[in-house]
Amino acid sequence: MSFFAQLAPTRAKTSGRLVAALGLPILAAVLMAGGSPAAQAAHSLGGSAVLAANIQRPLDVARDANTPHTIVPVTIASFAFNPNSVTINVGDSVQWTNTDAANHTATSDPGAPVAFNTGTLSQNQSATILFNTAGTYQYHCAIHPSMMATLIVNGGATPTATTAPPATATATTVPPTVTTTATTAPPSATATATVPVGTATATVTGTPPSATATVPPSATRTVPPSATRTATVPPGSTATVTRTATVSATPCPIRFSDVTDPSAYYYTGVYYLACRGVISGYADGTFLPFNNTTRGQMAKIVVLAYQIPVVAPATATFADVALGSVFYGVIETAVAHNIVSGYSCGGVNPQTGLSEPCDSAHHGYYRPGNNVSRAQLTKIVVIAAGWSLNNAGGGTFTDVPPTDVFYPYVQTAVCHGIISGYGDNTFRPNNYAFRGQIAKIVYLAVTYQSGCNP
Repeated sequence: MSFFAQLAPTRAKTSGRLVAALGLPILAAVLMAGGSPAAQAAHSLGGSAVLAANIQRPLDVARDANTPHTIVPVTIASFAFNPNSVTINVGDSVQWTNTDAANHTATSDPGAPVAFNTGTLSQNQSATILFNTAGTYQYHCAIHPSMMATLIVNGGATPTATTAPPATATATTVPPTVTTTATTAPPSATATATVPVGTATATVTGTPPSATATVPPSATRTVPPSATRTATVPPGSTATVTRTATVSATPCPIRFSDVTDPSAYYYTGVYYLACRGVISGYADGTFLPFNNTTRGQMAKIVVLAYQIPVVAPATATFADVALGSVFYGVIETAVAHNIVSGYSCGGVNPQTGLSEPCDSAHHGYYRPGNNVSRAQLTKIVVIAAGWSLNNAGGGTFTDVPPTDVFYPYVQTAVCHGIISGYGDNTFRPNNYAFRGQIAKIVYLAVTYQSGCNP
């Protein structure tokens, strides 16, 4: 698997000091020899971020002495940022320490509230950045773009929860960003509103007149996490409720501590699939949307998402997916429906370096523990969806030419609007697919309504 490396900022050492040449006007460099007691010079070009290399103590920056300052550590290990999601307050810092033998960076994605870059960090080197601008920062390693993480900087006004209109009702969470409109029913009537996405049904059952409620025009009741149930009443009119309202539905209490921003591209897909038992999180309550996904996990996701009956044949198809193993049933099911395939025996696993010898029956290998690539993900989803392949000329991405084996699958996925590329017009087919990307793509595929029009 190859990665599309981006140019990392230059670094130079001068008289024992590490100089970060970032070329970012909104950063101020704070230079400091490891453990040196010399005061650091803080420069601010916009008051957005301050960078220090190999920092050993809190930054000497202009601040109120009574204002607490925290430095949150992030370790770069095994080609991943740990923790993958960090939340700090305005005025706090994040210190990245690279423990890998390979060089890495922490570089903000385009569109970040403030651009930042640690510069290239070799093994055991650290860099610290002070953040004075609130917002959500998506960032990555410029050398290994598949390494991605999130930084949330809290600050400014304290969010205020929206108070729901008074009512005696039990609200049930529905999938994110879904809006349903209920029209007031006549007295002693039963009105049922069915949520378009999902299986929840809100039922209002009529009873003898007992209460009156005035609903302002276009009153909105917010249901966590972001779904809105709206009752529309003509301006100036009064809605008289002459019944006891009861809202009942199948709840979906699943919530992940690191999937909280409804504007994140993966948010809706994660909760749509999680509430249907297609995907799950970790024991600590996180989902880790920027972690990689294995080929075994990918087979499970598509089989469950498309509700394909699972089969478990008595004879295994692959030498490395034994009968009774955790992904045996879903992989065999995906094979039976021609959604996935394996590799011939006698080769070497490119991710593990292990040989794959042939047995007497020459069983192939599925490599269930290998990370799935963006190209493989696209092919699997297109086949599972049953879409006709689009072989139209004029490729969408510069790195997926018509001669590429994945070309028709990528073009088909583009035509159906379930994938997109990067700002440089590349798709990066060999990059590993993240859990968040997979959730979004599978969600868009299983909920797709109209046909592809090349």
